[in-house]
Amino acid sequence: EEIETDGHIVSVKGGGYVVYLNKRDSESRKRFTLAHEIGHTFFFDLNVDSHEENGIDERKSKPLRFDPEEEHLCNTAAREILMPRKQFDTMVNRSGFGAKAVLHLASCFRTSIHATAIRLAEFCPYSVLVCAWQKNTLTGAFETLWVRGSASVRRKKNAKFSITSDQPGYRAFKSGQNFRGREWISLDGPIDHY
Repeated sequence: EEIETDGHIVSVKGGGYVVYLNKRDSESRKRFTLAHEIGHTFFFDLNVDSHEENGIDERKSKPLRFDPEEEHLCNTAAREILMPRKQFDTMVNRSGFGAKAVLHLASCFRTSIHATAIRLAEFCPYSVLVCAWQKNTLTGAFETLWVRGSASVRRKKNAKFSITSDQPGYRAFKSGQNFRGREWISLDGPIDHY
């Protein structure tokens, strides 16, 4: 349906659930949302007194409450449902941890690049950041849309990076070509190899 959120789950009289997905979302987004909503079923029995306490609204509207911790756990469940640890680990060992690996894994598991990057960062034995970049049409700088990193990477929450034309590495971004090798880039700190 056309709804304001990515999706939500409702109970069905007599048992069971129905998940509503936003029809405007991509197929990979719908798959993740469905898995996320299935994750919510793990928490429904915690408050059995009423549907409202469980955050279920049978009128197909938004959930009645928002619990950030539960949302985080449902995202974790969705990644495990869509990209099971054993299969994902096997494929990562074959493809490695590079940018092409993220694209390959996203294609194989039919997940978004963003969800795949988060899962890859969970498995990576190295300190790694996976970023989606976009050129700012006003400034000409390349800026991050999102940044995900392995647990060992210390960075400010919601950190955004920018590479301007006077910085090393800009040419590699501007060319639009794939490149492999080291580039000197400053990502909100001292210039370093990436």
